[in-house]
Amino acid sequence: MMVHSSLSFIQSAHPSIQPSAHPPALSSSLCLSFFLLLSPFSSPPPFVSQSVFPPMKTATKAPKWAILIVFCLAQFLDVANLSAVNISLPTIKAELHFSESQLPWIVNAFTLTFGTFLLIGGKLGDKFGHKLLFLIGLLWFSVWSLVCGLSQSVILLCVARAMQGLGAACTIPNALALIQFTYTEEIEKSRALSVFSSSGALGFGIGLVLGGVFTATIGWKYIFYM
Repeated sequence: MMVHSSLSFIQSAHPSIQPSAHPPALSSSLCLSFFLLLSPFSSPPPFVSQSVFPPMKTATKAPKWAILIVFCLAQFLDVANLSAVNISLPTIKAELHFSESQLPWIVNAFTLTFGTFLLIGGKLGDKFGHKLLFLIGLLWFSVWSLVCGLSQSVILLCVARAMQGLGAACTIPNALALIQFTYTEEIEKSRALSVFSSSGALGFGIGLVLGGVFTATIGWKYIFYM
């Protein structure tokens, strides 16, 4: 009723304005805008008409070397966390009263879930986006690392270690895929992959040293806080 009154008033004041035969597509434009704000795309989906939606400005990309550093640090922490725990096993056994048969599961729980879900994590990245799965894996790994450090029981520590392996299975394959998409030229791609692989080997060696230092000084729980 109020819409009709407003239209009548506008037509009486400006006779040249006539009502359109088709109502404006305000709701559809708002829905498309809301969809694009929530979607991870940097440009409109292919089914959106450019006349309805003008081209979006491309966001400023981070330098390639900065992206590579992030991926290398992620793999470094994953591998260092795995190797550092091996040094602290005797101390963990004494403090949490692990038996001889239970102690290997601190390491095995991580490696089993990591190896089992490694291909699945990469496949999920192909379907839902490598960046999304990489960030989810980092967050998941960080949360369960905190749980490992706060664990006071055998079962909780083993479960948290298994969940850590699940997070690492999402970060490493998707980081590898993102490196291949970021570096398109063959020479720089080969160099980036070499640096990425070296970060894993470096993390394993440094993790052994840090595991011994933390266990002998501030405590084994700080291995999971690094």
